[in-house]
Amino acid sequence: MIDIIRTNEATLQKLSRPVTKRQGEILEYICNRVARGMSPPTVREIGTRFNISSPNGVVCHLKALERKKLITRDQRVARGIYPTEMPDDLIPKEITVLGRTWQLKPENTQAA
Repeated sequence: MIDIIRTNEATLQKLSRPVTKRQGEILEYICNRVARGMSPPTVREIGTRFNISSPNGVVCHLKALERKKLITRDQRVARGIYPTEMPDDLIPKEITVLGRTWQLKPENTQAA
């Protein structure tokens, strides 16, 4: 399982646009969820995670990240927050195999 990856200030400054500390934390949270194969968070989940009581407060941070072209948002779905740029240290370096799959053998074809 991939642990939560923490970015540092230098990594956040390597992004195409500079971000505030809180914006960086929210971006990191979104990227971590996506990198771990989870669905993107909802506005409410972001608010709960960062103790932001008003959904409007979360939306303001998301709009700022969207203006900086670091995320895209699909207003039609609750989990429509997608990172457009992931810092290198948020890209998973290892994948844990949780099980095995079986592959069916293709049918034998006879050459004429």
